[in-house]
Amino acid sequence: MHRPAWDPRRKRWRAVLTYKTPDGRTGRHEVVAVNQADCLRKLNAAKEQVAKYGTPVTNNPTVAAFAARWLAEVAAETHTPNAYDAARASVNHQIVPTIGKRRIQTLLPSHVTAMRKTLEAPGFAGDGKTLSASVVKHAHSTLNRICDYAVAERVIPDNPARKAERTRQASQPTTTERQALTSDQLLAVIRASIARGDVFGILTVFKALTGLRQSEALGATLADLQLDAERTTVNGETLSFGAYTVNWQLQDLRREHGCGNPPDDPNEAWRCGYRRHGWCPEATWRVPSWYEKRQLKGALHLVRPKMSKIGKVVPLIPQLTELLRLWAAATKDQPNPHGLLFHHADGTPVIPKLDDRAWLETIHAAEVINDATLEAIKGKGGPTLRSMGLTGHISRHTLVTLLGELEVPTAIISRIVRHTDERTTDGYRHPHVAELTTGMGRLAAVIPTLAIEPPKPSE
Repeated sequence: MHRPAWDPRRKRWRAVLTYKTPDGRTGRHEVVAVNQADCLRKLNAAKEQVAKYGTPVTNNPTVAAFAARWLAEVAAETHTPNAYDAARASVNHQIVPTIGKRRIQTLLPSHVTAMRKTLEAPGFAGDGKTLSASVVKHAHSTLNRICDYAVAERVIPDNPARKAERTRQASQPTTTERQALTSDQLLAVIRASIARGDVFGILTVFKALTGLRQSEALGATLADLQLDAERTTVNGETLSFGAYTVNWQLQDLRREHGCGNPPDDPNEAWRCGYRRHGWCPEATWRVPSWYEKRQLKGALHLVRPKMSKIGKVVPLIPQLTELLRLWAAATKDQPNPHGLLFHHADGTPVIPKLDDRAWLETIHAAEVINDATLEAIKGKGGPTLRSMGLTGHISRHTLVTLLGELEVPTAIISRIVRHTDERTTDGYRHPHVAELTTGMGRLAAVIPTLAIEPPKPSE
């Protein structure tokens, strides 16, 4: 019933609104009034609330309803897209299934503690699996932010999540063991990548010798590259270093409907005629108003990197500097409308999926994995690079490990790879660029002079 109708038993006008809840279920909201006009007004108000918050607003909402309101009013504007997705996942997959039906004004610290114990119980994640401690902690932190907002809005007098007991999980074995390549394996990967000579090969060397995250390397721009930035002396020899300033990273952003309120029936199409938000002609990007982005192609954007306030200048050892010089010269005549350092021959950006595929081919060519492992990874139901701890991110771990073996101070390594948590360093001092270059100079001394052939840009 989506229009007011007279209820002879209750002698009131009544309407029922059906909508899709934030966790994907079908919800029902009833409005009742003495006259038809008031009933219609309440119904339209509920529709507007569903469009804005994902659920109608009441004086004593459920935890699920208020969490949806917090996502729409607070998280959507204050969180980055990735942080918003993580908060929404905590709401939909941990908070709502455990305490979502409870009225927020009746929520007690004991209920929050019970939620944690439920999440920590074996089997909650399905197939007998247990949620990781970080997932449980994030769910509690998200609920804490939701309750803080409820206090600010005077919905509840105090925050029960802040007073709840934070149980401590026992250490759990991880399915993915983090590891690093040996120095011999690293050199083999670099040689195999140079032998490829294409954009994926040069990209792999760039990541391996800078420690950049995949998104940061894919979003690298020519404007941020300096090929003659610093000179330093290593073992009596003066070396010329380049530098790269990490200002952007590549990210796939999501859209949402921009054509108005959602349909009364959650199974019906929106006003634009489509159910999927990506197909809406008036779709908008789901990012906060302050979020800086540059659209490249479709959903691919350049956005600011993680914790950009941390030191962003990465020294480039002479071997890598020379390789990038040759690469820039080989690709200078190709279309490059976005000024990317790594792009296809038509100027379009390199996507993570293709980079992952090339990485698998490269570590096989470098004999890091054998033929049997390669076939098992490509087959259905077999191991994955992630489960084996061999994703491209291993090059970042390898660089950190190698610099540590070369006795580069932890504070210098932390700045080179831009770790956000300074508690991992030996101190809180801030090294200068010259010190970073000296640290990378020790790496340059152990990387042999490579036979670099002119790169072969993809056609």
